[in-house]
Amino acid sequence: MPKSDTVRFFVATLIARSSIAATPGPEGIALRIRLILAVALTALLVAANTAAGSLAGGTWPSPVSHGRELQAGDVGPRSIGLQPTRTFAGGVMRAAGSYPFAVLVDETASYDGVTVEGPHWRIEGVRLTGGLDVYTSLPVVVRGSIVRPERDALWAIHMRPGAGPLYLLGSEAGGGAGARTGVAVLLRSPNAVVWRSHISETLDGLRLTASGHRISETLIDGLAARPKDHNDGIQTSPEARDITIERSRIENRNPQTSCILIRGGAITIRDNYLAGGGWVIYGGADGNGHGGASSDQLVVVGNVLGTGYFPKSGNFGAITYWATDRANRWSGNRFDDGTEIAEPRGRR
Repeated sequence: MPKSDTVRFFVATLIARSSIAATPGPEGIALRIRLILAVALTALLVAANTAAGSLAGGTWPSPVSHGRELQAGDVGPRSIGLQPTRTFAGGVMRAAGSYPFAVLVDETASYDGVTVEGPHWRIEGVRLTGGLDVYTSLPVVVRGSIVRPERDALWAIHMRPGAGPLYLLGSEAGGGAGARTGVAVLLRSPNAVVWRSHISETLDGLRLTASGHRISETLIDGLAARPKDHNDGIQTSPEARDITIERSRIENRNPQTSCILIRGGAITIRDNYLAGGGWVIYGGADGNGHGGASSDQLVVVGNVLGTGYFPKSGNFGAITYWATDRANRWSGNRFDDGTEIAEPRGRR
């Protein structure tokens, strides 16, 4: 039940109570019983709506405790019981306007357990064959949808500076068949939530140049490479901070660059399955060898590094450019055979 309907119901209830109080005898008792039953039913509906969010249009997938459990069937539209049924060419979302692929939602709403405050745009159950370029300051929810440009493109989704937060829930993003896409999701505005999504067929998966992002239970794989390309599953910029990457599976089948390339700080990488690239993780010391401040306050814990692509997990190894003097924490990280990976000696 929407909040507005709930408020109207309880206002009507107060009015009804005043009327019942003025009704004597058996008739008044019967009215009281009906009111009690109506209030109880409404409370159940409100509780169910709060718990399920918008799940009337989908299903709730089983929780994932670690990225090694995550498979292709656990992400994307089908994982939440949706299938895109309408196709559009994509477009540019500015401060004002209407869009055939999006609905403006006036009130706070919950999607898959994530609360989106105030007015926001909802893109749900659609396929976009061109890029989504977002300028609007309103939040944008992309749920149960596929965004894959069918022609070469710099990006599939681009959140411009000043744009509202992106909520990429149970969706796909990357390149279309035969198309060269530079980055699937370019986050230049803060506070994105990426959950249960499949990022693939792109040079870089996620590129984060702003702060406050949360990536969880997401699969990044199938990174495309042509001669002289460089691939990163996730890349953060020096300005990026307060970022969490957890319970996700990130694979780079190519023998160069990384699964996660870190710049910036206050970044947590927890309980993921990571495999491939030149080095699995670039830790950000000395700007990964390019100069500049070393990354600080990193927490890299509980990750499993797979050896399916290369014996050392990455073509060259597990991690490079790790600073030992920046309040960084490394613990509980292992290869997929259970062998513990000691904290790197670091580069200052």
